[in-house]
Amino acid sequence: MGLVGLRGDYDDDGWLDLFVTYYGTNVLYRNRGGERFEDVTEAAGLASSGPRWGAGCTFLDYDRDGRLDLFVAHYLVLDLETAASPVRA
Repeated sequence: MGLVGLRGDYDDDGWLDLFVTYYGTNVLYRNRGGERFEDVTEAAGLASSGPRWGAGCTFLDYDRDGRLDLFVAHYLVLDLETAASPVRA
Protein backbone atom coordinates (compact mmCIF):
# COMPACT_ATOMS: atom_id res chain seq x y z
CA MET A 1 0.00 0.00 0.00
CA GLY A 2 1.27 3.42 -0.90
CA LEU A 3 2.80 5.83 1.52
CA VAL A 4 2.48 9.53 0.81
CA GLY A 5 4.53 12.11 2.69
CA LEU A 6 3.97 15.83 2.40
CA ARG A 7 6.03 18.67 3.84
CA GLY A 8 4.68 22.06 4.80
CA ASP A 9 5.07 24.52 7.67
CA TYR A 10 1.57 24.08 9.13
CA ASP A 11 2.35 25.92 12.38
CA ASP A 12 4.26 28.79 10.72
CA ASP A 13 7.38 28.41 12.88
CA GLY A 14 9.85 28.33 9.97
CA TRP A 15 10.43 24.55 10.07
CA LEU A 16 8.93 22.15 7.51
CA ASP A 17 6.54 19.70 9.17
CA LEU A 18 5.53 16.31 7.75
CA PHE A 19 2.12 14.74 7.13
CA VAL A 20 2.10 11.02 6.25
CA THR A 21 -0.92 9.22 4.82
CA TYR A 22 -1.25 5.51 4.06
CA TYR A 23 -3.58 2.60 4.88
CA GLY A 24 -4.26 2.67 8.59
CA THR A 25 -3.91 6.04 10.23
CA ASN A 26 -2.57 9.34 8.99
CA VAL A 27 0.13 11.04 11.06
CA LEU A 28 1.14 14.70 11.40
CA TYR A 29 4.71 15.22 12.60
CA ARG A 30 5.73 18.66 13.87
CA ASN A 31 9.34 19.61 13.20
CA ARG A 32 10.90 20.47 16.56
CA GLY A 33 13.75 22.62 15.27
CA GLY A 34 15.30 20.49 12.55
CA GLU A 35 16.59 17.68 14.75
CA ARG A 36 13.49 15.67 15.64
CA PHE A 37 9.80 15.35 14.85
CA GLU A 38 6.89 15.02 17.29
CA ASP A 39 3.63 13.21 16.52
CA VAL A 40 0.93 15.89 16.95
CA THR A 41 -1.87 14.08 15.10
CA GLU A 42 -4.29 13.98 18.03
CA ALA A 43 -3.49 17.48 19.29
CA ALA A 44 -4.16 18.85 15.78
CA GLY A 45 -7.57 17.15 15.67
CA LEU A 46 -6.55 14.71 12.93
CA ALA A 47 -6.91 11.40 14.79
CA SER A 48 -9.29 8.95 13.12
CA SER A 49 -11.53 6.40 14.78
CA GLY A 50 -10.72 3.60 12.34
CA PRO A 51 -8.49 2.60 9.49
CA ARG A 52 -8.44 4.82 6.44
CA TRP A 53 -6.84 4.50 3.05
CA GLY A 54 -5.30 7.88 2.33
CA ALA A 55 -5.02 8.58 -1.37
CA GLY A 56 -3.37 11.98 -1.27
CA CYS A 57 -2.91 15.15 0.68
CA THR A 58 -1.81 18.73 0.22
CA PHE A 59 -1.16 21.87 2.23
CA LEU A 60 -2.77 25.02 0.82
CA ASP A 61 -4.27 28.27 2.08
CA TYR A 62 -7.87 27.25 1.32
CA ASP A 63 -9.57 30.05 3.25
CA ARG A 64 -6.96 32.69 2.31
CA ASP A 65 -6.17 33.63 5.90
CA GLY A 66 -2.39 33.42 5.42
CA ARG A 67 -2.06 30.07 7.23
CA LEU A 68 -1.70 26.65 5.64
CA ASP A 69 -4.68 24.30 5.70
CA LEU A 70 -4.45 20.55 5.20
CA PHE A 71 -6.59 18.71 2.65
CA VAL A 72 -6.65 14.90 2.79
CA ALA A 73 -8.38 12.62 0.28
CA HIS A 74 -9.31 9.06 1.22
CA TYR A 75 -9.62 6.41 -1.44
CA LEU A 76 -12.48 4.47 0.13
CA VAL A 77 -13.70 2.99 3.37
CA LEU A 78 -11.92 -0.34 3.63
CA ASP A 79 -11.20 -2.70 6.49
CA LEU A 80 -8.79 -5.44 5.46
CA GLU A 81 -10.10 -7.70 8.25
CA THR A 82 -13.60 -7.81 6.76
CA ALA A 83 -12.89 -7.22 3.06
CA ALA A 84 -13.63 -10.02 0.62
CA SER A 85 -10.58 -11.85 -0.64
CA PRO A 86 -9.84 -11.43 -4.35
CA VAL A 87 -8.44 -14.98 -4.36
CA ARG A 88 -10.79 -17.95 -4.09
CA ALA A 89 -9.46 -21.08 -2.45
